[in-house]
Parts: sequence; structure tokens; C-alpha cells
Amino acid sequence: MHLVRRHVQPAFKRYKSWNLNEIRQNTVPKAVLATMSSNSVNAINLEWITDLHDTLNELKQYNPDLPLYLTSPAPSKTFSAGLDLSAVLNNQHDIEFVKEFSQQLQTAFETFYLLPRPTIGILNGHCIAGGLMLALSCDYRVACKRNIEKENGTYCIKAVPLGMSVPPTLLHIIRSQLNSTVLFETLLTGRVYSVQEASKNGIVHEVVDVGDIPREQAHQMMLDHAMKTIDPTVCFAEWKKQTKQTKLDQMKATGEWNTLNEQFIQSVLRPETRTAIQSQMNAIKKK
Repeated sequence: MHLVRRHVQPAFKRYKSWNLNEIRQNTVPKAVLATMSSNSVNAINLEWITDLHDTLNELKQYNPDLPLYLTSPAPSKTFSAGLDLSAVLNNQHDIEFVKEFSQQLQTAFETFYLLPRPTIGILNGHCIAGGLMLALSCDYRVACKRNIEKENGTYCIKAVPLGMSVPPTLLHIIRSQLNSTVLFETLLTGRVYSVQEASKNGIVHEVVDVGDIPREQAHQMMLDHAMKTIDPTVCFAEWKKQTKQTKLDQMKATGEWNTLNEQFIQSVLRPETRTAIQSQMNAIKKK
């Protein structure tokens, strides 16, 4: 897969490719665990997209019925911080870059969303913007609750408040997972949900109370809980094809996808968006 790389200056130091490990019980393969490690907060940029595609290609060697668990490194407080805003800012005036990045981003999310095996998000930290969209791409989502509130993850999408519309494939994913009220609050107001609110509003399916135990132990506790909950069947891939893929194909067939994609591209190119993104980045630096 070719990825455009001109003028790209990621804000986050590149770590390494993702780790992919088979989980066995009594020597019997039960699941595959993918740990994102593209950068410190798994910000979504070209390197992250490449790592996702490489991981999914490697995944093909495993039994297709095994569930895939997606997470970030156990010590991390962030599942994914979403789009690498600096990459957008540095290339905002390059319309060809914006168009290709939009295409590559949506192809990556669509591939993961339609993956013909159960996907479970082990959300061990903040899910921000595209990070929440990634979590919503999972078939099942498990979060954790710690005793100290500020240690818990938060969930939000700040695209619209920044002046950016949402790419159509990602918008379809959000629509399919959230009810209309939560969709409105999430997209148009940028509401930040606590882990308890995320559970109440269907953003996550389950919350595991981990108390004050170290993050590494909490991570394992979430994984163990999820593995007891998810019981994959051989017809899972067919169910995804009949539901998720069919609805996404219908969106593309009506021309809605092209219209929304052009709206996203134009929203990124607006000077007002650049100003809002710069202000957001400055605010983050002050924290």
C-alpha cells in the first residue's frame, strides 16, 4: 500500500510496530492480542495507519475464528489520542495530501471495522476524537474504572468544535454504534464523557472495577473479563458481512459518501480550522 509522505512531520516520536500475540489456554489458541505502539499516545498519522495495515496482514496467519483484542500498552493512560493534529496542520494547504490522507484513513478504519472476526477493544485509557472512533469500530468495548476519578479514561470527539466535519466512513461507524441523542452530544457539542457516563450511554459495553491495582494488573483483569464474556461463533464473519458491510455499501451507492468526503476535505482546508487546531494544540502543551 502506498502512503503519501511528503512534508510529513509527526508530532510524536515513533516507537515501534504493534505487538501481535496469540493468547492460549491449556495450549489451545483462544484469541489474538494486538497492542498499539506507534507513538506515546497512539495518535493517528501515516505511521499509525501503516502499522494497522501491517498488523492486519500479519493477523491472517492466525485462525480466522479467533477474536482480536485491541489495546494500548498496559502502563499507558491513553488508548488513542485521535488524529495527529500537527500532521494536519503541517499539510493543511496541500490539498493532494489531505485527499490521500482522508482516503488512507478511511480505508484503514473500514478494513478494521469489517474485519471478519470478533474485535474487542480493551480501553485502558482516554479515547479522544479518532481514538473514540477507533474504539467504536470494535464489536465490543470494555473499559475500566479506578477509585481515583482523574485516573479514569474519558471519551469525546472534538472534530466539529474544531471546525472539521467527520470523514464519511468514520461517521457511518459512529452512527451505527450510538443513539441519536448521544450522537448529537458527542459530535456537535464535543461533550466529554466519564467512564460511568460512557457505560450508561452505550459508548462502552462493560466497565471493570479495578480499584487501585497497578495498571499492568488492571489491564490483565480487563482482558480476562472480556475473554469470559465473548464467545465467538463460526458465523460471526457472515453476520458482519450481512449487517455492517451491507449498510456501508449502501451509503457509498447513494453518493452520500462522496458528498461527505468532499465536505471533510474542504473543512480541513479552511483557515478557521487551522486557527482552531493551533489553539487546541497550544492548550494541550500548557497542560
